[in-house]
Order: sequence, then C-alpha cells, then structure tokens
Amino acid sequence: MPVLNKIQMKLLLLMGIGLLSFSTATAQAPKEIPEQDLVKMKLKIHKEVDAQYKKLLENPDKDNYMSKTAMDFQMDTTRIEQFMKQRIAIDYSTMGMVQASYDAEKEYDQLLNKYYQQLLKLMETRDKPLLIEVQRNWLKYRDSERKMNALLTEEKYSGGGTIQRVILAAAYLEITKKRVFELQGYLDRI
Repeated sequence: MPVLNKIQMKLLLLMGIGLLSFSTATAQAPKEIPEQDLVKMKLKIHKEVDAQYKKLLENPDKDNYMSKTAMDFQMDTTRIEQFMKQRIAIDYSTMGMVQASYDAEKEYDQLLNKYYQQLLKLMETRDKPLLIEVQRNWLKYRDSERKMNALLTEEKYSGGGTIQRVILAAAYLEITKKRVFELQGYLDRI
C-alpha cells in the first residue's frame, strides 16, 4: 500500500474516531464559530499554555530534562494542536475540519520560519548555504507534494465526495508539520 494511502487512512481514522466520540457524547450538531469566539478561544489556550510553560520554568523536572528550545517547541505545537482540537470539537462539519486544518497549517508554517531562522543563526557562516539549499529543496518538494495530493483528490482518482477536501487539508497540514519537527530535530542536535 503506498505511503500516501496509509497517511490518508490514519488521518481519516483519527478524525472519524474524534468525530464519533464527540458527536455521540454531545449529540449536538456542529456549529460555525464566529471569528470573535475563535480569537477568545485562541487567547484562552495561549494563556493556559503560557501558565504551563511558566510552571515548567519555575519547577523543572530533574528526571525529565528539556532544553529551553525543546520546551518552547512543545508549547508552540501544543497551542496549535489544542486550538485545532477545540475548533473541531465545536464545528466538526466538513468545512469546519477543512478550515481548522488549513489554519493550523498556516500556524505551523509560521513555526517553520521561526525554527528555520533559529537554526540559521546557530550555524557557522560557511555551513549556512547548505541549510538554505536544503530548505529550498524542501519547498520544491512541498509544492509538488501538494500538487500530487490535489490531483489524487480529484473525482477521477478518488471517486469524489466532500471527504476529499478534508483529506487534502490534512495532507497539507502534515507536510508542513513534519518539516517543523525536522527543523526542531536539527536544533536539538546542536
């Protein structure tokens, strides 16, 4: 089975389980979330995560040491994941899931730039061109992978259906998210 199909199946399974457990627990229809409520939700999550972060800095776990960069990364990704999870819990319509995935991808793209810049600053001047080349190659990969995913969601390959929009949005998110984790892995090695 091709890797792409495995990824799609995992994403669908995770979304399906989440939707099933949420919808059976609440038995409510999905509802669109007004922009001001999204802003409030995001602020609340940021405050909660910031409080966790502060607590970690004040009382470090000596058995589970994490560098400041690793803690920053954990908090950054937690903010995105919690926000996406809460959004989908309220609006689990196809459009709600698609929009949550695209918005999370944009936030991961911001993290990608943040951690890329950190890595660039830490590298010696003579080694920076390699990182720049690798990142340019990744951007080409990302763009071609997006085209391939978009092509495979067309009706002639997928059979159609609104779930294809969810699959496409989730694929875009996973491509960027994976790269953010790769960059963090580079930072952890320095």
